[in-house]
Amino acid sequence: MTRIIEQYLDGRRVPGAGALYDVYDPSAGVITAQLPFSTPEQIDAAVARYKAELDAQVKIQVEQMRAQMEHEREMRRVEVDGMVGMKQAESSAKPAVQIGGDEVGAHLKTQGEGLNQALMAMSQGMDALREAVSRPKMLVRGKDGRAVGVQ
Repeated sequence: MTRIIEQYLDGRRVPGAGALYDVYDPSAGVITAQLPFSTPEQIDAAVARYKAELDAQVKIQVEQMRAQMEHEREMRRVEVDGMVGMKQAESSAKPAVQIGGDEVGAHLKTQGEGLNQALMAMSQGMDALREAVSRPKMLVRGKDGRAVGVQ
């Protein structure tokens, strides 16, 4: 009796429900097993689960990027607040108009420009990810009706 090989589909071994394909051993010149083809329904179900998992992973990555951006912004704010506090402590006798000085002002401007550039880059990246997730996906079928890819 010829052995039937289960398929590995959607992360687990499943019996195919389609026509049988002979597995040929050329060194012995015999058929050693049979492998059932998957049905279009089995492939469609696996692709749908894959798409759902991919969409979930993209959403997680976008959220992680947002959290990292927020963390970096907070760290820069704390750094700038610390510099302003040090300048205020150094110049407690100076009038309020001079607190901070040119050095802190230049640093604040540089940090603000860097933060704005980082925020814009992250925003563009997040927009691109959102667009990719929301773009419709299409199952590509071969002439025989079997799925051959996803666009």
